[in-house]
Amino acid sequence: MMKRTNFSTRPIVAAAAIALLGLTLGSAQAAVIDFSDDFNDTNADDFLLTGFDATQITMGGATVDVNNQAGFGDAGAQVELTNVDGKDIIMSTTISLSSFSGNSDIGFVAFSDTAAPLSGGYLADFKPSGAMRILEGPGFGDLTDGLGTFPFALNTTYTVTLRATPNGGQLDLTLSVFDAAGTTLLGSTSGTSTVVHTGNYFGYRANGGATTIVGALDDFSVTAIPEPSSLALVALGLIGMVSQRKRNRC
Repeated sequence: MMKRTNFSTRPIVAAAAIALLGLTLGSAQAAVIDFSDDFNDTNADDFLLTGFDATQITMGGATVDVNNQAGFGDAGAQVELTNVDGKDIIMSTTISLSSFSGNSDIGFVAFSDTAAPLSGGYLADFKPSGAMRILEGPGFGDLTDGLGTFPFALNTTYTVTLRATPNGGQLDLTLSVFDAAGTTLLGSTSGTSTVVHTGNYFGYRANGGATTIVGALDDFSVTAIPEPSSLALVALGLIGMVSQRKRNRC
């Protein structure tokens, strides 16, 4: 059969082109804040070590090492990121602890005003009992009312994530713990902040108090989640290209 050109397909092709262009522009904008570090080099310049006893956290090797044998206050490692405000993001890291006792806690700092771990923003962490929480500065009240646990065990690698999703004038936050592969959910807790913090510092915080935390953190990332409108453009582009291919075969 002779191949026919159906001029009615041109609007579809144009829509596909616009969709792909929209995806490219959206990805470029989101990639501005995308950050990851596997700590496999000796350059840790992106992070600032802070807190009451920052010497208990070391970095620049293959992991971020927490080594407290005698008890210490807050210590952290944060990186300053830009263009985060107003975007749906997810933070991720792996955590493996060989010693974790008492009232210690370890986890994320997000949207902090400065590199200090207690300078506003949010803390999202867990305790040796497996209790999970999300705290909001400056008073650091618990947004989750202590809800959410997972079966913590020493010498086990966990993937920990914090999702922060703008919702009007609020910010929905969800702290989740998965297995090492990041595929099996072990526990989660959620809360909503009505006073949205917009600081640019993100990273780790460990609080040993008079107890111990010894372990390693790795594969830290902060990634923007594509907006639904961007996904719709992708779908439109794919539908248009498939339709054009089918018509060209006629």
